Amino acid sequence: MSLMRELRAEGHLMLVSTHNLGSVPDYCDEVVLVSAPDLPSLRNVKALYDSLRSRRPNDPPPRVVLNQVGVEKRAEIPLKDYASVLGVRPELVLNYDAALFSAASNGGQMLHDNAPRHKITS
Repeated sequence: MSLMRELRAEGHLMLVSTHNLGSVPDYCDEVVLVSAPDLPSLRNVKALYDSLRSRRPNDPPPRVVLNQVGVEKRAEIPLKDYASVLGVRPELVLNYDAALFSAASNGGQMLHDNAPRHKITS
């Protein structure tokens, strides 16, 4: 944590992926919450979003990204309902493409490296 505070003070750009959100306000200028469109994820993102907004009232609100939208045989919350509960529309919605995600995962590649011209990656 001290290294991140030091780098932030020096003006360095950092991208941090963490599940330790308690310290996020200490070293992050912007926050992106990534969620699936299901009820447990919505509950978690809603709690985190509200907590961050109350702890950082003068900062920009967290951005929300919906990931893996359209997974078969999964009960999903429609985008309009998700946005209504959260009070903000997700800035990005990533639809699930089983073939694309499987090929990238099985090949140990990033989505863009696996399919640079795919509509999800371009």
